[in-house]
Amino acid sequence: MSYALIVNGAAGRMGRLVAADLRQAGLGEVAGHDPAARPPLVVDGGPLPWVDDLASGLSAGGVVVDFSHPRCTDALCSLALRRGARLVVGTTGQSAAQLDRLRRAAEAVPVVLSRNFSLGINRLLQALPELRILTREGFDVECVEAHHKQKRD
Repeated sequence: MSYALIVNGAAGRMGRLVAADLRQAGLGEVAGHDPAARPPLVVDGGPLPWVDDLASGLSAGGVVVDFSHPRCTDALCSLALRRGARLVVGTTGQSAAQLDRLRRAAEAVPVVLSRNFSLGINRLLQALPELRILTREGFDVECVEAHHKQKRD
């Protein structure tokens, strides 16, 4: 069976949350994939359909939401180009070469790359230009970002 929406890294902290949110949003059948885990995986009260191989489990033109590991980036770019898949990448820690590969893939297929999917951080990024005014008026502006202790990068 192939799926139009697969969460890569579904066994991780963010992967589980994203899979549950996508399921609750009613976006159709959501499947999981994780190179570091095997099913069964229960998300949002029920088992998450699982694909062992992204290439065969993803329908043409489908979407891969990636919260896995930077070592998956090159394979995801190749998959997206071969299958016409769309990528939503929330994984961090890619090398400059991997980021360049994502940019090149984005010339052919839709790619969303976000370093942080937090609404608060994205609102802060919108407000930063306004905060720069305060520095001209002598204020010292500081921003502190914190993660849970299991965050790897």
